Amino acid sequence: VAEHIFKEIKKRNLTKTVEIKTTGCHGFCEIEPVVVIYPERILYQHVCPEDISEIISKSIVKKNIIDRLLYTDPISGKKIVYEHELPFYNKQDRLLLDNNRLIKPEKIEDYFAVGGYSALSKVLSNLKPEEIIDKIKKSGLRGRGGGGYFYPNRKDNLTVASQR
Repeated sequence: VAEHIFKEIKKRNLTKTVEIKTTGCHGFCEIEPVVVIYPERILYQHVCPEDISEIISKSIVKKNIIDRLLYTDPISGKKIVYEHELPFYNKQDRLLLDNNRLIKPEKIEDYFAVGGYSALSKVLSNLKPEEIIDKIKKSGLRGRGGGGYFYPNRKDNLTVASQR
């Protein structure tokens, strides 16, 4: 799908006006592959290479919606146009993965643009090494290769494996 998008954008001479980002899973895996058009955040689900030309001509160029590619809420039967209106996301407070749909994994600049590493920068520029160590000790966190955390006051300890 991504390859077809790149080819179609180039074929239509839209490379200076349309930016394409291939991102990781947005979390709602059963509707992938998805295409989200910004800034409106129009979401198309189950996109096939054969859909790309229509998406570009109707939604990118003419700003029209393609109903057949929209998500249909199985409870209400309502077609959902915008990514943020999907019931799947409505009850979530996406702390760790909220920006993954905005970041091209190969571009660290994308991560910086959404505030990535800002906490590290703050710590390194505002705290002495002893203060950092003291804060970590007081927090109860402990790392295991960057991915494991221990919460001493909880009965269910959680290990989070970092992925690339």
